[in-house]
Amino acid sequence: MTDSTPFCMAWDGRILAWYHPEAGLQHEELSIETDDALPESGAWQLISDHDTPVAIWYAESLLTRNIHLPLASTAMLDNEMLQQELVERAGINAGEWWLCRDFSRDPEGGIRGMVFAMPDALKQSMQQHPHWQQLTHLGVDLWHRLQQWKHEDAAAQAIVDEDADGLCLGFHRQGCWYGMRRLNGTVDEHLWQEALCSLQAMGFDMAQHTLTGQLSGKSVAHIEAAGGQWQGETLDELLPRYHASLRTISAGVAKSAMNFRHGQWAASGSWQAFRPWWRSLALAGCMVLLAVAALLHSNAQLEGRIAAQQARLMTAFHQGLPKETVIIDPLAQLRRANAATEQQTDTRLTHDLQVIASIYRELPWQLQRLSLQRGTMQLSGNIRDIQTLNKLQQQLQQKLGYTVSVIDTNLGEDQLGFRLEWSWS
Repeated sequence: MTDSTPFCMAWDGRILAWYHPEAGLQHEELSIETDDALPESGAWQLISDHDTPVAIWYAESLLTRNIHLPLASTAMLDNEMLQQELVERAGINAGEWWLCRDFSRDPEGGIRGMVFAMPDALKQSMQQHPHWQQLTHLGVDLWHRLQQWKHEDAAAQAIVDEDADGLCLGFHRQGCWYGMRRLNGTVDEHLWQEALCSLQAMGFDMAQHTLTGQLSGKSVAHIEAAGGQWQGETLDELLPRYHASLRTISAGVAKSAMNFRHGQWAASGSWQAFRPWWRSLALAGCMVLLAVAALLHSNAQLEGRIAAQQARLMTAFHQGLPKETVIIDPLAQLRRANAATEQQTDTRLTHDLQVIASIYRELPWQLQRLSLQRGTMQLSGNIRDIQTLNKLQQQLQQKLGYTVSVIDTNLGEDQLGFRLEWSWS
């Protein structure tokens, strides 16, 4: 362990050991009443606000299974499938266990890997504990101990890691774990026979496959006596289990696959909690950006249309009221101009009616219709002949001061129909 190793703990069911860069390696022998009880220690007092505590739990208190599933990819695997498998194989109640897994594609077809299940009562105890809930990573000592000796380029290998309290053993082939087991007790010939039988049940063949890891010289002699090929390290002194487990922890342990703090139980405040949904979050962010961009574009178009409409209104205002050089209150100005226009119209209409009446007394005709529309007067009726019509046109034009035009004529049996028009503009 180095100064970069985080605050870490290892619990083997009897001894709680911890390492802190400032306090070093320490351990304390504790006793708990039930499997779901948590060991209490003064180690938590060493944690500062900058520490990210991790812990390694002992495998004997967990349900351990190796499972093969006929799936094309590990991405298709979820906890519901594994819970159903465990219900069928182990007869457990799926709702009483919290799962953690490490799966890979099996070259022979499907996917294969290890599943560790923690009792939900233990998980609830950790969630409610003021200190244990601070863990960012909660792994399994068996997995971490064997994982450090795994060689991806090896076709098949049995891995054995020995400590003063027993053996951690497993079989790894073509990128997949085919099984793991912990054997406690004094490592003698009887225990080694049990270990070799367990490895053979996982698929290990003494004649074809090699063994690696770390063992005492006495254990290496047992392997060689049984005809095995040892290619690991030989230890001069065996460490206690808790110490051997702590040595597997490094600064990057929180990134490993075997972590019970995942999903709904992911460590709070860690970006890793959002890792399974980063694609969905990225897509949602893109959709928000597109919506904002579309809204800004629509606002820009609307502002353009409003500016154009205002320009057209200004032009129409100045065209309709050329004398109004400044727009102060458009509505009041329009009302004032309209009142002046109506007064002027009344004056003109009265004048035109007086002129028409005076001419009618001198030159009578039969009036049919007199109309005013948009500053244009129309006079229609019947008159004696064309000469009289021409005389009427001349008198109207002379007295009104406007150009009077003959729009239409209709010759009857004894009279002439006509329609005259003149404009005030």
